[in-house]
Amino acid sequence: SIWIPDIILYNNAAQQYLNEMTTAGVVYDGNISLSMAGIFKSSCALDVRFYPFDFQNCLMKFASWAYDGTKIDIWSDSDSDDQSKYMVAKNKLIGNISISTEWTLRHVRAVKNSVIYSCCSE
Repeated sequence: SIWIPDIILYNNAAQQYLNEMTTAGVVYDGNISLSMAGIFKSSCALDVRFYPFDFQNCLMKFASWAYDGTKIDIWSDSDSDDQSKYMVAKNKLIGNISISTEWTLRHVRAVKNSVIYSCCSE
């Protein structure tokens, strides 16, 4: 059996969390790669002053509830300019992102931000 982290969407707009770990594999260097599938709903503050030429930035903050950065290393390979792995087809799913006819996904970026809280030691 494999230990599975409790990764959640901190700024979740839904009342319940629904995510399932679908695939875990050991890679050649001994690390474990975990692919998550799930439904994540996040809210965004919209700025429509320049509608219909507006751009929106929506933050989705993923983290572990019980484990710190010394136990889990969350990362994404979305840093490349090639966004084709996110684009399946128009109006279909992009990873965990649902596409709408009302908007176009222009860029996906992931940033790692480790925080040490004063309440708790690592």
